[in-house]
Amino acid sequence: MPLANGWHFSTGSQFDNVQDMLQRQRQASGERNGRAQLTAAQVSETRALARDHALRGDIAFVARAYGVSPSAVRLVLRGERWADVT
Repeated sequence: MPLANGWHFSTGSQFDNVQDMLQRQRQASGERNGRAQLTAAQVSETRALARDHALRGDIAFVARAYGVSPSAVRLVLRGERWADVT
């Protein structure tokens, strides 16, 4: 099987390849990630609820509404997941 259009190939280390991937935004992040359980809109809504209503004990309620685990909501609220969404 012949290679398809090899003009864009360049040599480099694994680090160089990862940097290139990040620079060109070719990583699957956010909704482009096939394993994402939330959308960017849901993340924004959750963070707005937390800001406006101090969600403390209601995290499980929000998690059930979106069909995810309470730990997934906690990670979103801490900014450990979906950090690029406000």
